Amino acid sequence: MNDPSTSPTRKKRSILIRDYRPQDRAAFEALNRWWLEKWFAVEPYDAALFAAPEEKILLPGGAIYMAELDGEVAGTCSLVRMPEEEELAYELSKMGVFEPYSGLGIGRALTQHAIADAWRRGAGRVVIYSNTRLEAAIALYRSVGFTEVVMSNADKAKYRRGNIKLVLVL
Repeated sequence: MNDPSTSPTRKKRSILIRDYRPQDRAAFEALNRWWLEKWFAVEPYDAALFAAPEEKILLPGGAIYMAELDGEVAGTCSLVRMPEEEELAYELSKMGVFEPYSGLGIGRALTQHAIADAWRRGAGRVVIYSNTRLEAAIALYRSVGFTEVVMSNADKAKYRRGNIKLVLVL
């Protein structure tokens, strides 16, 4: 008789969150381009980040994380430093999970990893700009402690698609 704990459907799948490597650039763009084009459009700010993630995200003090599931890249997100803020703050940005991996906890693992890293870096808060059409993402963010705040005119100008701003005070 086969041991049910070893069957493919019961096998625990291992999610690994790791730092971005230069060879991840294509996957970082593909993951984000996929969801942006599915729900909205790629905006100029997005395109600038895709063209130079090292220069636009990493060098100013941000981070990019890649999620692997069973050794395959399955998702990504980034912390973009917000230099216009008085205290150290990051935007949790460019969160994408390839559709076949949706619902496996990758988005939650990435979010929690990014929050923990922002805290280790001494940030006072993490900000998310999103759209209420992304109901599952908004529910995830709220479940880990983000709360909605009023968007300023500057916030509204950052992304045309953004209609909600969430903040987590660390």
